[in-house]
Amino acid sequence: MFIEKIEQLARDWGKSLSEMDEIMTASLRYGMRLDRHPGKLKRELKKLKIDSTIATPLWSGNAYLLITMPSVLVNKKKKIPCLADFIYARKVLKKEDFSELKSKVKNLPPMSPHDILKGMFPAIKRQAYSRGRFLPQFDRMYGGIEDIQQDLFVEAAAVVNKQIMNLKTHNIDDIMKYMGFCFKKKSDTYLRANAPKARRVRVEEDKIFEDMVHEKKKSNGEDYETALELNQKEVTHDLESLLSKEAYLGVGLLMNFAPEPELNKFEQFLESSGIKRQTLSTTQTKRWIEKYLGKGDLFTQLQQSKSLLAYLKT
Repeated sequence: MFIEKIEQLARDWGKSLSEMDEIMTASLRYGMRLDRHPGKLKRELKKLKIDSTIATPLWSGNAYLLITMPSVLVNKKKKIPCLADFIYARKVLKKEDFSELKSKVKNLPPMSPHDILKGMFPAIKRQAYSRGRFLPQFDRMYGGIEDIQQDLFVEAAAVVNKQIMNLKTHNIDDIMKYMGFCFKKKSDTYLRANAPKARRVRVEEDKIFEDMVHEKKKSNGEDYETALELNQKEVTHDLESLLSKEAYLGVGLLMNFAPEPELNKFEQFLESSGIKRQTLSTTQTKRWIEKYLGKGDLFTQLQQSKSLLAYLKT
């Protein structure tokens, strides 16, 4: 629920709930699309020195705020899923906000978001195959076309949640055409953003780095994980002296020796995107770390670092 998530964020960021008051209000308004852009929320995050780039993935397309809460706030017959959220929303929203929400709820179609998404499955599969099938060839984050379909399904769900109250018709065919049009634009943007800028050539140094992280061969009867545990302080000290602060944090997040607050922030970043770390492969985790740090070529640069490669070979 909304307030529970805010409380968890406050704990993760080391902030008191009172410090989060303005962020909470801005999050509610943006999540319900009363504010169509996250500018206000980003400014409030920056005031507390929190990464403002998480504003959009944190609340954009949130079905609870976009559909459930507005329906409860304007319809007394609806069952309230969380009383604390209901009371808070009634407290901070303005009279004109309720008028806007009432108008949006009236536009709800007879179809549920689930039914609309079910009807969009063929379009999602077509888009994944026609526009996204090349991604697994260039980006090792994607194991196959199924990964592309899963990502596009997440994008489709966000589109449906955002647009379902903006419909001007209850005709099912028209609804599906409109949702399909919005999804096509959204998925095109997503695929362009994730398309490779240039084909990456895998060289022997790549394998050396991969081995260091998760495929180190057994040596002297002792596997790599045990050796790393016994010598963790020495290894982390060496890496810290070799790498920049940003690169060291990236490796720390990948190998789970980063400071606990940073690990928690990264986990929260993944959860805000609907991802669980335990479901990711090593290469997928790298890609999400690069997104989290805002540096898309971090591990590519590490693989090209002569000093790091010389250290790994010793």
